[in-house]
Amino acid sequence: MKRKLKRETAHPLFVGLEGLAAALDCGRNTADRIGREAGAKVKLGGCARYDLQKVHDYVSQLTTSQRKEA
Repeated sequence: MKRKLKRETAHPLFVGLEGLAAALDCGRNTADRIGREAGAKVKLGGCARYDLQKVHDYVSQLTTSQRKEA
């Protein structure tokens, strides 16, 4: 079996579904839905990864538009 090298970074550019769910503080299904809606899901080497900058921009846009409506 091939061993995975675990690298810790302070500010990763891409994360897996578990990392996205942790960053958003939500469940896996919700994190996947938000990642897809943001257009942040990409395939890298057969694994799904999410661009955190795109997710951040998408969530910021959602919260800004909700503030203007209230």
